[in-house]
Amino acid sequence: MSDIVDRLASSSVVVVGDVMWDEQIWGHASRISPEAPVPVVEVERVSGTPGGAANVAVNARALGARVAVVGLVGEDGAGEALRAGLQASGLDTGGLLVDGGRPTTRKSRVLARGQQVVRIDREMRAPISDAQGCALLEALDEPLRHAGVVVVSDYAKGVVQGRLVRGIVERARARGIPVLVDPKGLDFAKYEGVDLITPNQQEASGAAAIEITDRASLERAALRLRELTQARALLITRGGEGMALFEDGPPTYLPAATRQV
Repeated sequence: MSDIVDRLASSSVVVVGDVMWDEQIWGHASRISPEAPVPVVEVERVSGTPGGAANVAVNARALGARVAVVGLVGEDGAGEALRAGLQASGLDTGGLLVDGGRPTTRKSRVLARGQQVVRIDREMRAPISDAQGCALLEALDEPLRHAGVVVVSDYAKGVVQGRLVRGIVERARARGIPVLVDPKGLDFAKYEGVDLITPNQQEASGAAAIEITDRASLERAALRLRELTQARALLITRGGEGMALFEDGPPTYLPAATRQV
């Protein structure tokens, strides 16, 4: 797995998946609405940052990699803001396709009195069409020519489907490029053939249908997921217990890093 990690920081990365726009609405709440028992927030300012797969791409850029993003945005202000935000961070957005029939996934958090009052989600979770999947694969071809690794970032918003993953793996394998998946949901079969999958322990437990209570059950779940996906490696994050890496041979247990507060 070390070769994949090295590629993340030292080469070009292509991030494919569910891009989002995270919006923060800051305001002041001093009274309760007469219409319902909820606070009235007077908006003072609005800010936004790339979210979902777009945030993954920004983080990869912060590691020093050259990054291209492939995904879908709507024909709306959130999509324009997301594209501009990614470009300002130095990312290639040529693979960010506009779909007039699908809104940009936007999560708006209203904050007042030093806390989040409510979150408003605007999204479409329906699976993308075959035509949209083909368009994304075509958009992948150009950045793949210079890529060292492909990251598939799945947030269960409809973009990451089995057919798309198969197309990514086929194209990447032809160039000797590893494919890493940050998964979501219970259907790990759609990730078949990738090189590395990085679920957390809860996700691994659900996808394997095995309750994880100790190392033995963790290893059974990992074995089932590797058999299901044929992934070269599986890295399960375990919160305060660190991480567990499963490749061919005995597993490697990595302790959690300690931080001084």
